[in-house]
Amino acid sequence: MENVLKGIHLLKGMDQKTLKEIEKDAFTMWQEFRITFKVFKVTDKEVTIGCTQMKTQDFNYKTQKELITITHHAFDRHFPRRKVQVHATIYQDSPAQKIDPAWIKKKMEDYGIPLKTIAADTGLDNTQLSPLITGSKPLSDAMKAMFYFYFKSKEN
Repeated sequence: MENVLKGIHLLKGMDQKTLKEIEKDAFTMWQEFRITFKVFKVTDKEVTIGCTQMKTQDFNYKTQKELITITHHAFDRHFPRRKVQVHATIYQDSPAQKIDPAWIKKKMEDYGIPLKTIAADTGLDNTQLSPLITGSKPLSDAMKAMFYFYFKSKEN
């Protein structure tokens, strides 16, 4: 649960029951929306909390405004005499996640790069690369990233 709510040690002087409730609320938001939190700053007048949405299974991504509202809903009641400031970071998919065999084939065509050149440039064998490009073997996230950055380097 410590990866879901970081910086809780900054909430000095709060009773253990309230701290447990805060942790529980943070964990609930993790389970429902894959949101993590970090307490950045605590003063007598305000608490600054960061929230970040991670990748979700159902692609239910929240806007920045929605993340701020969710964070206030989860935490405001724990700080009745303090203003809760929220810094929200929305989830952004890596451009490499969009890589598929059709994209790779198109880039090979666009740049006139044959499979054996990719093999020589990357140090991977043709027999490893060919099934990825034909789609007979699934592309891992690491391979998607490799192809993305390989072709990105060819843009210059």
